[in-house]
Amino acid sequence: MGIHGEPGRRRAKLTTANEMTDEMRDAVVGDLPDVSGTGWP
Repeated sequence: MGIHGEPGRRRAKLTTANEMTDEMRDAVVGDLPDVSGTGWP
C-alpha cells in the first residue's frame, strides 16, 4: 500500500531493505524519460 492509501504494485513476501529499494528505484527510473543527448544532467 502506498503512503496515501494507493494500491501496491504487487503482493510479495518480505525481502531485504536493499532488495526493496532496488525494486522501487527501478520502477521510478523506468518511468523517467530518456534525456540522453539533451544536455540535461
